[in-house]
Amino acid sequence: MKKRALKKKSRKRQQTRVVTIRVTELEYTIIKKKSQSTNTTISNFIRTAALGKELSSVIIVPEINHEAYTKLSRTNSNLNQLAHHLNSARAIGKPRSYNPDALIQMVNDLYMYTTETRNMLIGKCI
Repeated sequence: MKKRALKKKSRKRQQTRVVTIRVTELEYTIIKKKSQSTNTTISNFIRTAALGKELSSVIIVPEINHEAYTKLSRTNSNLNQLAHHLNSARAIGKPRSYNPDALIQMVNDLYMYTTETRNMLIGKCI
């Protein structure tokens, strides 16, 4: 009989302890705004700060750019899926009516363009 490998619990399932803190209305508002500006949950924001991890590793998106940044993130995700599909089709020699190398190059160019635009939205110049 084969032994099954134990699945590693997800990070969320490993977090079994609940910590409750009391804050003033002003403190809550500040914490909430900061967590939103770093595009993370309040719990993750407080955990990161309490454990002394650098919050700078969390991407801070100015509120005015948040919607555009989110849309570009989704576009990049779709481009990654498309590139994966194209590379898979090319690897198995699937018949095609297009030039896969040219198409992959266009997808890569679009990905680079959207990544550069996202970086500009957060004030990160390349």
